[in-house]
Amino acid sequence: MQAMAVIIPVHNMARELQLCLDALWKNDLTDTEILVVDDGSTDDAAAVARSVRYLRTGRRKGPAAARNEGFRQTDAPYVLFLDADVVLPADALAHIRETFEQHSANPAVVAVTGVYSEAISGGFLTQFKNLNVAYLQATTPSITPYVHSAIFCVRREALERCGGFDDRLRAAEDFRLGMIFGGKGYRCAIDRRVKGVHLKQYTLARLFQEDYRRIRDLQSIPLNPEQRAFFCRANRWSRLLSVIVPVPAAAAAGAAVAYSPAGMMAAALIAVFAALNSGFIRYCRSRRGFAFAAAAAGFLFIEMAWAQLCLVAVTLRRLPGSRGDERVFEDPGGA
Repeated sequence: MQAMAVIIPVHNMARELQLCLDALWKNDLTDTEILVVDDGSTDDAAAVARSVRYLRTGRRKGPAAARNEGFRQTDAPYVLFLDADVVLPADALAHIRETFEQHSANPAVVAVTGVYSEAISGGFLTQFKNLNVAYLQATTPSITPYVHSAIFCVRREALERCGGFDDRLRAAEDFRLGMIFGGKGYRCAIDRRVKGVHLKQYTLARLFQEDYRRIRDLQSIPLNPEQRAFFCRANRWSRLLSVIVPVPAAAAAGAAVAYSPAGMMAAALIAVFAALNSGFIRYCRSRRGFAFAAAAAGFLFIEMAWAQLCLVAVTLRRLPGSRGDERVFEDPGGA
């Protein structure tokens, strides 16, 4: 395999960046360049990155723009995008190279993506969020258009043909790139040996804020019919339907106080929600036990209700004559 560049975008995560770099040094870095792209940090990220190539974007532009800037600064034929709050195992780069070699006869496989480790430290919300992602990764086919930008190694020419990450997005840029990948017939190989420990700690406010931003940017991505069909396949109907169920269920539960049939409706909707997400609930039980799985099911219901409210809010802000400032843009033609 040819030379590789590791591009790490960072914004105010000096402590996490130090742990990320410490882990990288334990890998075989033969023919490997490390570039940290500082996206407007005000902490000690620059000092932490003094042992590697370092670039500042100036003002904060978002992770997609930071990745693109790093990509432009290297000519390596393989580029690994790694989030600053992800710690890789010592054999991660060797596994990535090996996976590329295994798929060298398949021109469609132009990228290798890692997964989040289930070894997570932190409170319930941090455990919930990371296990949710880990479950989706575990149940995704090994060859897929799915892009996990936190650990994502791609052939240079393929990313150039896709136009890079869409830097108009502050969230969901990996989903957008996955749509373009799928449209061009490209695929990623998921290497489940490359398990990165995700260091981000979640509060309720942070989790809900990230959900809102992702929904906002997902809503701004134009999809043609073929892409929309792929979106439904990639995200599973069970997850899409889960967004619809919670608010009607909660409303029915509230109405049940005065109207008994509403209680039956609420119970039925909650049962439907549990059935749609039974795979994730079982996954949580096998990893963290029954009590955690029960709490995760309850919070997933709350999060999906929040997602539905976010979807309504974003839609209303885009109505003609509204005072919303959400971005709506035309498809640049890359997909």
